[in-house]
Amino acid sequence: MPNAMFNFDKSDCKLHDTSKLFSGVGKDIWVQRINESRWYGPYVHKNYPQYFLFFTATHSGLFDGLKLVLDFKEKAIMLFYQNHERIPLGQTQKFSNLS
Repeated sequence: MPNAMFNFDKSDCKLHDTSKLFSGVGKDIWVQRINESRWYGPYVHKNYPQYFLFFTATHSGLFDGLKLVLDFKEKAIMLFYQNHERIPLGQTQKFSNLS
């Protein structure tokens, strides 16, 4: 897991970066929702206990925006762009434990 964390840090992810979003996603609305969101977690996935999940949630309580997954089996970190219906809104970023 140390290399995955190093690779994640090295990538210099910015929460307001819209370059990974799909073309049909409203970038201004995305940034506004991220600004209004807070992080919640960790949660353990009920079917995959090796996954520790963190979500951004809007002030209305929707898990809308980002999902960060720490996978302790694969020793990887994944960042998902999705709405509250779990529909992907952008390219998933995966940071492996490989150096």
